[in-house]
Amino acid sequence: MASRFSRRVPAEVSLQIAEVGAQNDLYIAEYNVWMHSRIERDQSRREWRALVPKGKRLITHWNLRDELKANYADKDGLAKQRTIVKIMERIVTQTIPLAVIDNPSVDWNPFTNTVVKATDVEDNAPKKTAHGDERA
Repeated sequence: MASRFSRRVPAEVSLQIAEVGAQNDLYIAEYNVWMHSRIERDQSRREWRALVPKGKRLITHWNLRDELKANYADKDGLAKQRTIVKIMERIVTQTIPLAVIDNPSVDWNPFTNTVVKATDVEDNAPKKTAHGDERA
């Protein structure tokens, strides 16, 4: 009977585990990429173009993977997939600019890692970043 209670977790430890779990969930929930602000070089015309329409805000931890898979049938799918892969690479290597995370008011080229103020921002875009800073 004593073996039923051999593994007790102190309340302080359980509370700390719950707090860390909540922080992790918040981190993931706020780590969004606004896809219309991600740009890629069109080699044939040597100009920048938006790859996706406005309104596509992806949680980077799983929505990027799903978007990558969804572009197999798209006629511009390869260019979109290459851009998504580069975005994922920047996240993994932690070379993604902080200003880009959950911020639709900047345009970012994930290949060169340059960030500029966007000329076209969505009407429903939040006014503050996930970190509480005013948008660029």
